[in-house]
Amino acid sequence: PISTLKKLIKLDSVAGEGMSDDRRKRAENQDPSRAHASLLVQSVLEAKGPLQGLVTIALSSMGTSDLLQMAKDRNATHVLQKYLTCSNVPIKDRRITMQQLTNIAMDLATDAVASHVLDAFWDGSSPDIDGVPRFIREALAERLLTNEAILRDSAPGRAVWRTWKMDTYKTRRYDWKAEAKKQDPPAKTSIELARERYAAGQQGRKGGRKAGKMTPFRTGANAKAVVSAT
Repeated sequence: PISTLKKLIKLDSVAGEGMSDDRRKRAENQDPSRAHASLLVQSVLEAKGPLQGLVTIALSSMGTSDLLQMAKDRNATHVLQKYLTCSNVPIKDRRITMQQLTNIAMDLATDAVASHVLDAFWDGSSPDIDGVPRFIREALAERLLTNEAILRDSAPGRAVWRTWKMDTYKTRRYDWKAEAKKQDPPAKTSIELARERYAAGQQGRKGGRKAGKMTPFRTGANAKAVVSAT
């Protein structure tokens, strides 16, 4: 399943190792089909069924090197983010991946693209979600705290520090645990926003098709009622 997924999203078609961010971005943008493949896999994750099961197995079986490559890829990273936050994906599988990501937390946190995977990690590891052990978040927070100086020296790292409310974690651990339970819902994906726009458009078209009301309009004995839209 891993090789099939990587082939589908063309993860091996861009060798990002050793490339500058600008060069990697240009290489990824040369093939627009990679973005479409990413959107397709994200849709598969939202729909329960055999295909979702295959994608889930592949992601939960990935080692840290594959996950890091996927997280740094501007298209594939959205698949990983979706996987971490999708309520239709079994939490036991997401938990396996979260433990793997904890081992490469600093590689993720200091990368402009991969750091967004840690945003998804935060959203998908809320204590309010059934089956998510509390130690999952705390283990990653400890990694971040141990490397505070490195994070503060990096723009993506500073953003991760804020998302994870690390100032509170550092000084008021009890308050951090309480705040973690009151987080905002995760931002809607482009797929979800597109669906909402489509539904709103359909509703608007239905409203515009209302039948006109019959209004009597007579000018003589043989005049007929005419329809006027109101």
